[in-house]
Amino acid sequence: MRKFISHFLIYGSAPFIAKFSALVTAPILTFALTVKDFGILEVLSSVLSMLVLFVAMNLNSGLFRFFYENDNEDERKNLFSTVFFIYVLFSIIVVVIGVALSSTLSVFFLGYEEKSLFTLALIKIPFVLIYELNLSLIRLLQKARLYVALYMALAFFNVFGVVFLYLSSSISIYNILLLQFVNHCLLTSISIVINKKYIGLYIKKYCLLDLSRYSIPQIPSVIANFIIMGSMPILITQFSSLTDSGYYAIAFKVASIFAFFLQAFRMVYGPIQMKAMALGAAQFSQVNRSALLFLSSFLFLLAIYSIYISKLIFLFFIDEKFNFAQTIIFPLCMALFLSALNNIILGAISYVKKTIYMSISQLVSLFLFIVLVRPVIVNFGFQGAAYLLLFSTVLQCCVSYLFAQKLFRIDYNIWPVIVSVVSVFVFLSFYKVGLFYYLDVFLFFSCFMFFIYRSKFLTKIKKYI
Repeated sequence: MRKFISHFLIYGSAPFIAKFSALVTAPILTFALTVKDFGILEVLSSVLSMLVLFVAMNLNSGLFRFFYENDNEDERKNLFSTVFFIYVLFSIIVVVIGVALSSTLSVFFLGYEEKSLFTLALIKIPFVLIYELNLSLIRLLQKARLYVALYMALAFFNVFGVVFLYLSSSISIYNILLLQFVNHCLLTSISIVINKKYIGLYIKKYCLLDLSRYSIPQIPSVIANFIIMGSMPILITQFSSLTDSGYYAIAFKVASIFAFFLQAFRMVYGPIQMKAMALGAAQFSQVNRSALLFLSSFLFLLAIYSIYISKLIFLFFIDEKFNFAQTIIFPLCMALFLSALNNIILGAISYVKKTIYMSISQLVSLFLFIVLVRPVIVNFGFQGAAYLLLFSTVLQCCVSYLFAQKLFRIDYNIWPVIVSVVSVFVFLSFYKVGLFYYLDVFLFFSCFMFFIYRSKFLTKIKKYI
């Protein structure tokens, strides 16, 4: 338990450093860029994430699943090298094709031709993939301090670069993309040197077969999750405007600052979950339940953050032209929380290796998302997009939970959490923003959570914290 808390704090500092660096640079960027500029950057980021997802083919999840099943270092190297080689090969192919079609892609996604921006965004793909893969290996090896050191280096380079661009009066979308590219090149090179013991440019057939059998059935689930969580800036641009996409982008960044501990928990829990799988059903069930309880304990704190702290962030750090984005912080924070909860629930399905049910559970919510996304965004803009995101993650959690209970029963009741999130969201929707609004929300949510959890939840969580 001491090791878990230690790693939670260490891994927690990594995303906190990243988010804090974003907070430090926010006054500069919001002063120098327009809302539309933020929309362009977010659309390019979403396109990059989409292509990275296509190249990765979810093999990273297979790496996590099988890494602990064999203690032999040569076998681990074969597994990692297989994923590494596929990433390198496929990412180069995608970059070549993408650069050749950059003019067409820019017109489709941005509405006008901007070949240079798309080219610069696309050539990051191999570096982003390899860097993230190396970070995954460092997590699997549980080198928490090294993981944080790489995050700190990336944060330092980003802050230094933005300050340099500002002082030299050269802040632009192109230069920001160039800065990101240079930083990823540098950090990717460092991570390769760190993990060189496990890196080889070859494929082992049996490793590829194991990875494929486990990872490929999950691809629809991964795609569905990306469309719901990651493609919103693209969809807002298509159905509304780049300006609305910019509002959504800055709100999502602020919401992510509050939710840094969710990423910290995921960093710590991933290797623990895979180790527990290797120890048997009873051990895995206990670990999975503890994780769900531990994560649920942060719901109240995150709600207070989203209601109060976001107001201060927008008041002191963000240019007033972005203030309109503050209205969607709560649904975005809750969506991030439910997405993290959903990932843990899906772990129960992963344990029994019936990963096709993971895809089915995600495709259910994707279907309704696709049906609703156009009319909701057309009529309600970026606010409607945030509400739809929350609705989709609520549905994801509910369906995944029902599947998990059938395949591998979880000793955890998700319904009080779902009722709490939905009730507070509905409550917020019927009040205007003001001092009494925040006081009402605070009292309502405090009382609601206290009566739900006072008897069962708080007594059970004590031994896990």
